[in-house]
Amino acid sequence: MIQDITLSQNKEYRNWVKELKQRYLSARLKASVDANRTLLEYY
Repeated sequence: MIQDITLSQNKEYRNWVKELKQRYLSARLKASVDANRTLLEYY
């Protein structure tokens, strides 16, 4: 548990988690756009 507190206070770790979240959201949005584009082309 002490290690968890240390990680949450580590600036590099927080920045890494923030970047990871942004990459995930960006990839999710891109996948949605691609899927919608394909559906529109189909119809």
